[in-house]
Amino acid sequence: MSQVRFRRARRFPPRPLRGKRRSLLEVIRRAALALGAAAVVLVALEVVLRVCVTPSPHSAGRLFGSELPPVQLIPPEPPRPARRDAQPGRIRFDDLSGLVRDDVVLGYTSREHAISTNGWWQSNNVGARARRDTAATTAPGTTRVLVFGDSFAAGSRVPQESAWPAVLEAADPGLEVVNFGVDGYSLAQSLLRYRGVGASLAHDVVILTLSPRADLWREVNTLRALAGWRSYRVMPRFVLDDGLKLVPSPYDPPSAVHADNPSGLGPRLREHLRRYDRFYVPWMYDPPRGLARHSVLAKLVLARWHARLMRRLHEDALDPRSEAVAVSAGIVQAMRADAAARGARFLLVLLPSEIDLGRLRRRAGYREQWRAIAAVVARDGVACVDLADALVAAPAERIDRGYDGTHHGPRTNALVAGVVGHALAAPQALACGAPGA
Repeated sequence: MSQVRFRRARRFPPRPLRGKRRSLLEVIRRAALALGAAAVVLVALEVVLRVCVTPSPHSAGRLFGSELPPVQLIPPEPPRPARRDAQPGRIRFDDLSGLVRDDVVLGYTSREHAISTNGWWQSNNVGARARRDTAATTAPGTTRVLVFGDSFAAGSRVPQESAWPAVLEAADPGLEVVNFGVDGYSLAQSLLRYRGVGASLAHDVVILTLSPRADLWREVNTLRALAGWRSYRVMPRFVLDDGLKLVPSPYDPPSAVHADNPSGLGPRLREHLRRYDRFYVPWMYDPPRGLARHSVLAKLVLARWHARLMRRLHEDALDPRSEAVAVSAGIVQAMRADAAARGARFLLVLLPSEIDLGRLRRRAGYREQWRAIAAVVARDGVACVDLADALVAAPAERIDRGYDGTHHGPRTNALVAGVVGHALAAPQALACGAPGA
């Protein structure tokens, strides 16, 4: 009798184990239903998104303001320059930012003997922003100052006589200020431009401006189109490789980039960007693979992720420990050495952009970050003047913006000229990054 019971017990498992199997099957069934429902939702979403995509000449399509990958970086032909409007009094873009031409070494530079539509910007024989030519030598008793930098050095968005280098010269009869600032320039381009003109022009002082938020990211970027600009020249940059090493553009002339990349990135440009451009994200510009090859939803996710990544890269460049800051510091040291070799005094001017200025006013942490950047780029006793405190402390009526709402206006340019003029007159400039600087 006991043997029969034992056999029946083995033949018929206990009921609790059978319940567990039923629970597991129920979990699997519910998971399958959930996955099926999710798949249906994704398919429906995919169909709706495909309907919403609009054609774009620059990408696989445009959706909710985003260009879907793959994005075409280089147009097949160089963009035509904007047609100049002959209507008097109507301010044009060339009035605000000047006129440029291609340059093998610099990527681009100011045109010589050129004038904008309404005369807001004019260049002389050496491409400086000036109404008169610059001679190779200086007049007796005159101190010649060469100014290099980006649009904030040039005094962009204001008439020529309102740009701070012109105001600086007008305030002191003993000064001749030659403005070599160019819109969009990096510190690398400024150093190369100084090396190009410094040997042929007598000068006593070299000024280099740095606007951290506007400039630092450019030191690790070679193709501005990667940052959203409509600029397709490949710019030179410097890398730190047992010292400061120049990486020139792979194209001569710069416009050859269009023929070399007619329908997507060619191998030469792709390899150059991969090695030297920190803003290059391959999956955004190369033909997509896997799910992103067929799915609009996947492409939208990649496009939004890319936009977020670009914002982070701009912020990362402001980290005092970043490659961008380290390269900038190397350029400052090189430019100071070049100036000293020509018997000239070097002065670094930290000039907040209008965006920097807003941050400095609102965020105490950004002022500390600013000081930390200044301490790195102006290390080893670089003569430096920091305009941050002067601009933040200035009365509201002395701070204004340029014609199109960007950059500094005439009153702010006058304030900048006053602070820089005082620094030039002082026997020794304050060190940037120091408390109270």
